[in-house]
Amino acid sequence: MTTAPRQLSGRAIWPIVMLPLVVILTVLLFAVQGDAASAIDTGESFTFNHQKHLSAGIQCVFCHPGTLNGAVAGIPSVRKCIGCHKNIEVTSTAGQANVDILLQHWEEQIPLRWEKVNDQPDFVRFAHRPHIVAGVNCESCHGNVREMQVMRPAYRINMGFCLNCHRKQAPETQDLLVNCVTCHR
Repeated sequence: MTTAPRQLSGRAIWPIVMLPLVVILTVLLFAVQGDAASAIDTGESFTFNHQKHLSAGIQCVFCHPGTLNGAVAGIPSVRKCIGCHKNIEVTSTAGQANVDILLQHWEEQIPLRWEKVNDQPDFVRFAHRPHIVAGVNCESCHGNVREMQVMRPAYRINMGFCLNCHRKQAPETQDLLVNCVTCHR
């Protein structure tokens, strides 16, 4: 006696179909994000040297004015960069190459497209201003940028990182600082 092959129910097929679909969508998402990380629209190599700019006495808020009142720190426009670099002599060949790229963008009115270094998920509500008002230095979250030629994340800024600091604050503010709605939408 032969038995007929067993039919899978709709419930049993669902994981078999969904797992490959989820894997494919995840791979595509990371591929698209990788394409968006190039430094400048023209594809030219452009390295911003934080170490050199901070050593010259430029404060973080000069190039990142959103730290004072915006939702994000912001990045400088070509106009902001040209404001200084049209009058400053560059002392290195590599530095001059970057300024030449900058000048080309200015003349052709091409915006700079910076690589995002630190980013938070959409469900996180973050503002730099309360941290600055509380006396938190940029280095507390971004590391010693003064020593970085190329900006890299110094810490993995996630919920655990933030809570570690929030729990060390004055007892009268701790309840607010560890309340979910303070940081999450």
